[in-house]
Amino acid sequence: MSNGFIRYETKKDAEYACVCRAMRTEGKKTNTVEWLGKVIDKENGIYQSRKRGKFQYSLENGEIKYIPSAMEKLILDFGDSYFLKEMLNRSGFMKLIENAFGEKTDALTSLLFYKSLGGEANCYAQTWWEGSYARLLFPKVSLASQRISEALQEFGDEGLQRIFFKEYLQYVSSQCSVGVLIDSTGLPNDIHFPLTALIGVSCM
Repeated sequence: MSNGFIRYETKKDAEYACVCRAMRTEGKKTNTVEWLGKVIDKENGIYQSRKRGKFQYSLENGEIKYIPSAMEKLILDFGDSYFLKEMLNRSGFMKLIENAFGEKTDALTSLLFYKSLGGEANCYAQTWWEGSYARLLFPKVSLASQRISEALQEFGDEGLQRIFFKEYLQYVSSQCSVGVLIDSTGLPNDIHFPLTALIGVSCM
């Protein structure tokens, strides 16, 4: 397969690039196209895409060098994370989380905010945190992919889950005198089965 060439095109006043290569498969010539993303520095081969972030690409050997993004220090997305934190505080649910998860509270809450506000892949969580007010709310948290994997493993501990549900039941009993707890975890595990997603409390 040849090294090919980089093709550039302009869309909405921004320049984008892709790698075009010619190759032969069973005697037939075919062309492959690899998307690079937005052109940041054409001379030095620096591009940026949603999947890879900012990186440097070498056409000669196909090597990719990722470039760490500079952390935004002055401008942060404020309202969304602030609103969620206030909602948890005023409802008393933040205290529940703190009682159950202790020193893991910031990591859990950061992930809850990220998934609630965007719901994108975990590999983008650190970038979101760096530009969000959540960075000031939870300054000691790392949302790098490896740290998220470790945190999820800790959250899955049965002992920790038992502590959470104990706190949760106490919280519910303080909100209403009579209630019905519905636990659907024993139902068939099928994403298309509507009752599988049902778990909650009905207060009367």
